[in-house]
Amino acid sequence: AYELRSFIPEDAQALQNFFYQSALDSTHTLHYKEKNIPVSKLQERSKQALESPSDLCLGVFDNEKIIGQLFFRVSYPEHPW
Repeated sequence: AYELRSFIPEDAQALQNFFYQSALDSTHTLHYKEKNIPVSKLQERSKQALESPSDLCLGVFDNEKIIGQLFFRVSYPEHPW
């Protein structure tokens, strides 16, 4: 069964693996196989998103493997529109 949930800092290595595989499988991605995002940076991003009232970072998991992700970020949450 698949699980949909927010990313947590402990998912950082799996997220890095997902980005790497995405870069190998597609030319339509913002990720490059030669430029991995450091795990520590992914941990920090996950932590910040969990603490933010305006960011949402979701992952779709097949057991421990990430098979999909979706990030929402409101750059200016205080802006009326």
